Amino acid sequence: MLGKLIKYDLKYGVKIFVTLHAALLISCILGRIMLIDPIDFSASTGSLLSTLTLLIVLFTVIFCAVSFGTMAIFTIRFYKNLFTDEGYLTWVLPATPMQQLWSKILSAAILYTLDIIISTLGFWILISGQNVQEIYAKFTPEFEAVFGMPVSGFFWIILLISFLTLWSTILIIYTSIAIGQLLP
Repeated sequence: MLGKLIKYDLKYGVKIFVTLHAALLISCILGRIMLIDPIDFSASTGSLLSTLTLLIVLFTVIFCAVSFGTMAIFTIRFYKNLFTDEGYLTWVLPATPMQQLWSKILSAAILYTLDIIISTLGFWILISGQNVQEIYAKFTPEFEAVFGMPVSGFFWIILLISFLTLWSTILIIYTSIAIGQLLP
């Protein structure tokens, strides 16, 4: 029964999830082709700084919006499926409350994991250009001297932390909703 509940939960927001992440990947590809590849890193510092600041802000907003959209999908699903009128139908299914809860947690973990993987792919698309790699080669020795590790090692640590914190993020959100339902 748990597998069927997870399947049903994943079907709930798949269209929104796919649309959000397709838009992310398309914006990363277009941003790379139209905005990042034409950048001349040997240009004057003033124009380069303003261009890079604008690009960093733009793509940070895009990545945050997609991540927030993913969280909204599983948060709204949890709330609507367990605490609204739809919850009445949910609770008459032949599944235990623990199966209901685990299906929500596991489906959210699947969506969040896919979000992290797709966002990492989008980030890689943005930074894999030849001009960015040349600057990366110049920047690497300073980074290694300051942090004592290669940039790739730092990236893998950040990715590992992202995967480890997904469980706590999901549980904090679900606990907040469950406690909020106790108050009038």
